[in-house]
Amino acid sequence: MRTTAILASCLLASHASAQAFHEGDIAVGIPDGDHLPLGIYNPNSPSMVDEFQLFNAVFNSAGLTNDPGFDSPSGIFPAGVFAGLDVLSAVRLFDSGNFDTIAPVPIGISFGPFLENVSPDTDVLTPGNYVAGTSSNGEFHNHFIFTLDPFDTGAIVDGIYALHLRMVFPSPINASSNEFWMLFSMNATQTEIDEAFAAAEADFLPQPLFSDWTTTGATLPGQPGYRTPDGIVDLDDLGVYLVLWLEGNTDADITTAGATLEGQPGFRTPDGIIDLDDLGTLLGAWLVGE
Repeated sequence: MRTTAILASCLLASHASAQAFHEGDIAVGIPDGDHLPLGIYNPNSPSMVDEFQLFNAVFNSAGLTNDPGFDSPSGIFPAGVFAGLDVLSAVRLFDSGNFDTIAPVPIGISFGPFLENVSPDTDVLTPGNYVAGTSSNGEFHNHFIFTLDPFDTGAIVDGIYALHLRMVFPSPINASSNEFWMLFSMNATQTEIDEAFAAAEADFLPQPLFSDWTTTGATLPGQPGYRTPDGIVDLDDLGVYLVLWLEGNTDADITTAGATLEGQPGFRTPDGIIDLDDLGTLLGAWLVGE
């Protein structure tokens, strides 16, 4: 079955010889123009980060946590520049298999004695105050404090809370991350956490195009972006799939034999058989850029 790498339901950042990342932190990568990569540390990536958009956190019994933090390589930013977190919508509470419910309490974000942000009651952008700074060696390694029910209303309920964020480095960096989600569990079971992450993946994250099989230019194993969708459908995607199909790789099994058209039973459902119907199904999607 095809594997996509656009999210992380549980992030453990790697350690590298050149940079000791704090285990469990979200990696902050080298800005590319106005884009700030966030995700998991990868020393072979141009930005030093494989980007993801879904991260987990756990509130303690008081509804507080300062994990995960945000950690960058040293030397990629000027010393003494600041960043923070925009909140992009109201906090959601996982309920009845989805995140349609707005949570009864907000989540506050602080850094030391400074208020960074408080989530709104409705789906409006709430800019951060950008109070977390880089160190003298140009590293951004900071832990915000996330507080459930910062106004002590007493309306906390157990469950999974989804906070919709964007990291921003204002002037002089002028870069921001893709939107991302942090799922905070409050006295939740592992089964509830797993169900919440599955719902968040489906509801919050962009789904890759069916024929988007790799990053442009990454056609060989070991190349940065190999087998990672990039939102672009081109000859590289077709080439990567064709090699897998010729090798009989199980990932090339993308439809049931005889089911090559939408609406046919088994369409785009693997059946354990790699045949011309799989290739034809991929080609049909690739030709229309789907």
